[in-house]
Amino acid sequence: MRLIKNIFIFLLLFIIAIAVFNYMSPWLTQITFNKDTDLQSLQFKEARVKLAYILDNQQWLSYSLQKGEDRVRIMTNAVLDKDFQVAATDRFMYSINYEVLDEAGGVIRSGRFYNRTGQKIFQDMQTGQQYVASRLYPAKANPVDTRIHQINLRGLKNAAKIRFKKGDFTYPVQQILLRAYQKRNIAERKLDYAWQRLGEEQRQQLARASVYDANILNAEEQRQLLINQWAPLGPLGVAGDNYITQKLYVVREVENDVVINDPAVPSTGLVIYPDHYGMITLPETQNQLKLSWRPFASSGRQTANDQLSIEWWGRPATRYKKWTPLLSAGELSINPGSGVLRISSQQPIVIRAWQKAGDVEITPSPAYLRLYSLASSNLVYRVNHIRGYKTPFRFDLRAINSKPLSAITYRLLDKHDRLIKTGQLSLKQQWSAYDAVVTEPDHWLTEPRQIYFNLSRTVSKVSFDASPGVWISAYTRPENLAYTQFDPVVLQQQNRSIPVWFSVRPQQWKDYMKGGSQLITVQRRPPQIDPQLLTGMYRWNQFYPDGNWKGRTLLNRLDDQQTFREETLSSRYVKLASGQTTELEFIAKVGTETLRPSLIYVQSQTRSMTIRMWLDEALYFESQVHAKNGELHLPYLPAGLHRVRIDTALPKKSAANELMQTPAEKTEFYINNTSSQQHTSLPDPYKPLIMLKRLAIEMSAKPLSFTILKEKPQELLAVRIYTRQSMQKKLKLNVKINGLDNRKTGPLKDWTLQYRQYVIDPLSSKATDLVETETAPLLLKTNHGVTGERLFFIPLGADLPVQQSYTIDVSLEQGADAYIILTRTVPGLYPSRQLYPDIEIETGNE
Repeated sequence: MRLIKNIFIFLLLFIIAIAVFNYMSPWLTQITFNKDTDLQSLQFKEARVKLAYILDNQQWLSYSLQKGEDRVRIMTNAVLDKDFQVAATDRFMYSINYEVLDEAGGVIRSGRFYNRTGQKIFQDMQTGQQYVASRLYPAKANPVDTRIHQINLRGLKNAAKIRFKKGDFTYPVQQILLRAYQKRNIAERKLDYAWQRLGEEQRQQLARASVYDANILNAEEQRQLLINQWAPLGPLGVAGDNYITQKLYVVREVENDVVINDPAVPSTGLVIYPDHYGMITLPETQNQLKLSWRPFASSGRQTANDQLSIEWWGRPATRYKKWTPLLSAGELSINPGSGVLRISSQQPIVIRAWQKAGDVEITPSPAYLRLYSLASSNLVYRVNHIRGYKTPFRFDLRAINSKPLSAITYRLLDKHDRLIKTGQLSLKQQWSAYDAVVTEPDHWLTEPRQIYFNLSRTVSKVSFDASPGVWISAYTRPENLAYTQFDPVVLQQQNRSIPVWFSVRPQQWKDYMKGGSQLITVQRRPPQIDPQLLTGMYRWNQFYPDGNWKGRTLLNRLDDQQTFREETLSSRYVKLASGQTTELEFIAKVGTETLRPSLIYVQSQTRSMTIRMWLDEALYFESQVHAKNGELHLPYLPAGLHRVRIDTALPKKSAANELMQTPAEKTEFYINNTSSQQHTSLPDPYKPLIMLKRLAIEMSAKPLSFTILKEKPQELLAVRIYTRQSMQKKLKLNVKINGLDNRKTGPLKDWTLQYRQYVIDPLSSKATDLVETETAPLLLKTNHGVTGERLFFIPLGADLPVQQSYTIDVSLEQGADAYIILTRTVPGLYPSRQLYPDIEIETGNE
């Protein structure tokens, strides 16, 4: 009886305790920070408690590692002196040492993290409340923004523990808090129902890593979120003796919150100032484009006539359009196609871009580049040579806010710091309308001057010396590394980018982070079009391989923006429709009044067929053909306007073998020596389709060698690649330029890459928006369809002497049935020579 009474009293007290807790919880959950700060109170419901651990500079903080996991995630917060007032531009340095241990306690990897942090103040756009990302309670000190690192454990099979210790730090940093995480292990058999066992709040937390709400995720998306969870690790040892715990309150992240004190974080979108352009790259599969803009927070007074200038360059770059919407309009919908946009505004704006009528945002993220000051002669770059090969180095020189008072001195040094070569460089003073200093976008920043060096293995260091105001960034790449180029649509679908040059830091980069470096934003440039190319003033060459090779004639659709040149008359073909009358202008060469056109026919299958061509309602040509496709040379005719009609007939299966007056279906005809002008004087006008006839080189396992005589300091070779429509495997084409071993040490104005690789994926060969969907017929063979051209380029830079021949080897590493065309277009005026035959034309008049 007494036991029942005690149980009853315990239950009664328990119920009373729960009621009191629920009643007092609003007061118990409220945290009021030190009133000396200018921040409002922070509620538990708006923050999550994280257990962090204080690092010591003497004792290690150790964690046990889970087996099978290949990484550790580290989150650290520097804690400042409580009396220090944080300014918007303050940055604080600290470092952390770590060691990875095996089961026996031996060190198998060690390293150090360097962090540069500050403190952002956020503002909730709905309530107006200001807050920082994290706080301690009680508010004894001030933690600043979190820094995140991941330690790669891949290849360390015996890794059993990891430990951390505080490294160097500067005032006002007093403490360093650390949190360690590894991927959460969930058995494969539990993944199918683990999501259902989570609470609603847990689901929403995990779904923050997804673009969709937790309630509409499919099963595979739920599995991926479960697999990619990070679980906190607890330190080894006894609390108080081996580690000290600190509660860190982290405020929830709100997408609409605004940073109000960090000049390095602009508003969402691409920020454009009146004296700078904004560049947006449009995807290859881009269709309808929507642009939306609004005034920037620091913009001045606007007028009703303020406009935006939106320029578009397509492919080829001769495709150009321009729009000038009013700034007050706020948005614009256009359909320019793939290419690049350049945007300028009379007022500071923030602009965003969407494709597919607003479904997919394509606003570019800022691309950052760090520059280092040349104000000291101690700026040194180390040179690492691979297998004793020469190492190319590239240096970009800029000026910020001042003009250099003296030349820039460079020195090439050996491993004993002995001078090998020295010289001076000048810096051009061309202001950049595309790049800007992050903290001060209105600062005067020049375009980079690029200098290249071809450093032998005796060169171990490169040092620079200049007056204040000169800044530098450096890059290198292995000499024998091939530069791989993919179809643009493949790069965008797989979210990949292939760098040409790899950035390197100077030897003393840690010291320069304290004030000798600047962060700038960089953008791509619009294409540069030579005006001589637009007016047709250039010489065009097609190169053919040395030795024995096979070629196939093909027709490819000609860009309607391409300049008409008399030299292309014999290669330009107009598509004709059988049975229809088309009015065409036939053009003869200068100095003649007659011409002899050619007619190409393409049938869907091999069969006999009679072709009749009528010229101005009179029979002009008749011939019987028996091949699937071919080319017929027509009689001479006078230049000028003519009405053209082509009729076809199939033979009857009879003893008389008379012709059946039935058109041969699915037969295409092309005729050359005509302009692309359409004449609409006749009923039912037909718009001619212009095709370009070219001889493509058939690739095989045997490499091909092309000999090129370089004539200009800078030249650009074009490689057009065609593949079968039925291609199933990836195609890789390798290009090597011979004769580059004797390049000088430098400084050089350009650098020509010796090895290139072009990759065509079957996915991209089927893309309908990458190239013209019309098939290029392959002629003079049992014809099969090929894809439209894939265009790549081989630049020959000023580092290669002119009037020298260079051999370019082209080989097919992977794939089959590929055809290439190698051409060069050189702007300028060149003499031409023509031979004209003496031909008499019978007109039928007495």
